[in-house]
Amino acid sequence: MKEIDGEPRMFSVAVDITDRKVAVKALRESEERLRIAIESGPMYAFEWNAITDEIRRSAKGAEILDLADDRPLEKGRAFIDRIHPEDRQKYLDHISALSPGNPRYKAIFRLLRHDQTVLWLEEAGRAFFGPDDKIRKIVGMTVDVTETRESEHALRELSGRLITSQEEERRRIARELHDHIGQDLALLCAQAQRIDSGVSEKEHTARADAHELYRKIKDIAVDVSKLSHRLHSSELDFLGLAAAADRLCRDFANQHRINMDHQINDIPPQWDRGKALCLYRILQECLQNVAKHSQATRLLVELSTVGDEVRLKVVDNGIGFEAANGRFGAGLGLLSTRERLNLVGGFLDISSSQGRGTIVTARVAISAAAGQSD
Repeated sequence: MKEIDGEPRMFSVAVDITDRKVAVKALRESEERLRIAIESGPMYAFEWNAITDEIRRSAKGAEILDLADDRPLEKGRAFIDRIHPEDRQKYLDHISALSPGNPRYKAIFRLLRHDQTVLWLEEAGRAFFGPDDKIRKIVGMTVDVTETRESEHALRELSGRLITSQEEERRRIARELHDHIGQDLALLCAQAQRIDSGVSEKEHTARADAHELYRKIKDIAVDVSKLSHRLHSSELDFLGLAAAADRLCRDFANQHRINMDHQINDIPPQWDRGKALCLYRILQECLQNVAKHSQATRLLVELSTVGDEVRLKVVDNGIGFEAANGRFGAGLGLLSTRERLNLVGGFLDISSSQGRGTIVTARVAISAAAGQSD
């Protein structure tokens, strides 16, 4: 209230707070939906106080982590001790890498519950720092992904059994082709050759027919031999990956008349058969793609030992493809290739672009420990 010309006057200001009310209501609704999701799903919110080393979790956390007496508090050190030994250092590395410029992290790890069961947890968090750039607290969400990881593991085991079954069937068919059909064709070929050589010079028609029969049988026998070798390489079983890959490359170069350079060096002679077969099949798939799609005139194959890995690199100067819809992944070839490598803990990289050729690199660890992956 204020006097103007000796008379009291009152002034008021009206502010439209509709937007603010709407925003507050929306925020409360969002928080309520998040709370319901946390309470009903296999997840919990957490906050770690770096000063007291206490972790405070939402109620669901006690159930998921099997905390005694349903207490949501736990010391950070105790939590770290319960992380699976194989995942612990990786988790600590995520935390150590946090900084004011990089305050967020995401980690997947195994946790040992008090009842000795193993949980797979996926944790996403954000760190808050003090003026001294030291972590004051971390807040985030943790989701129990055990069921998903176990399903993935079961699927991988199934894929492994399917691939093993496929290889056994290939081996059986290859043996049948070589031991029965191939031998019968070889016998027919020998008989036709004797007929061809024994026909009188005057019997030109009969001689020509016999010679044509001999040639066709011989071609069929060669095709059966090649089919048997593609299904299952006997060199791989008895001579190892280096000899089998060398034979495969030489046969491919002769058959397709392509300028090919293959370099095979320092391959372990008594290497794990599953890993050797994996790289052999990947090489087959690469060569098949080159023959069918690439229109390449030059091809480089490198198979060598680098450190504790055996690396396969196939480079062509063909038409290339766009990675998003490339020929390599158009069928089952890429799926089978990646699945084979997953089963042996290997890695695959494919680099290509239109008109610039393709580079396929596969890496498999020699030792069992180095080949393990999450």
